[in-house]
Amino acid sequence: MAILFAARPPVGGDGANTDTFIDTTQLSGLRLLVYGPKAAGAWPATPRVVAHGQIQITRDLPVYQGGQVGDFALRPSDSNKLYGPKVSAGTWAGPYTAAP
Repeated sequence: MAILFAARPPVGGDGANTDTFIDTTQLSGLRLLVYGPKAAGAWPATPRVVAHGQIQITRDLPVYQGGQVGDFALRPSDSNKLYGPKVSAGTWAGPYTAAP
């Protein structure tokens, strides 16, 4: 499983089955459009919207931040690394960097 992200929706050739794709075109408005997991070679037609209250901008590692399961954290001081989703108390997936 990989998490891919770019400033566009995913296309059929992106990623493999079980991957997740994050469209960052609305990141400046604190929204992420999350597609996935990819199954049978296809991405879901409708993304899950992760919005303002579910995205944290942090200078520290998100392990030390609050938030709820399913939230994401962006750490600009660490080359804009993306953490998430949060999978349990104190546990975040990632970090991930942009993958074309």
